Amino acid sequence: MNQKLDAAIESVKLYCDGVNNSDAELISQSMHFPHYRIQVDGSVLVWNSETEYLASFDERTSKAGWAYSIVNSIEGEVIGDHKCHITARFSRYRKDRSLIAEVAALYVVIFKDDRWGMNAGSVLTPA
Repeated sequence: MNQKLDAAIESVKLYCDGVNNSDAELISQSMHFPHYRIQVDGSVLVWNSETEYLASFDERTSKAGWAYSIVNSIEGEVIGDHKCHITARFSRYRKDRSLIAEVAALYVVIFKDDRWGMNAGSVLTPA
């Protein structure tokens, strides 16, 4: 694979580790802020910091009893020297390991401030 694509994919995996562990530092390393997310209904969410993002993520997923996610598949495409598109499929689970949902997303991962990080995402399936 390509080094740019590998680094972009790693940022999405790091993001998953960050939300699974409620780790603001991992979120900070995996994302660029402000961060934009386009929902299935077309609405756009914007976060200005990793702590803001984590609080929103917890609020959005706690109703379903979310405990952790697993990356099922991930692939991408280098768009330019500073941008990759990454598609990922996740499974979201409750603490008892029961499945909540399969979620697909497209992430725009950019090279900025000497690192690759997710700058925007588009949810492709309902959460």
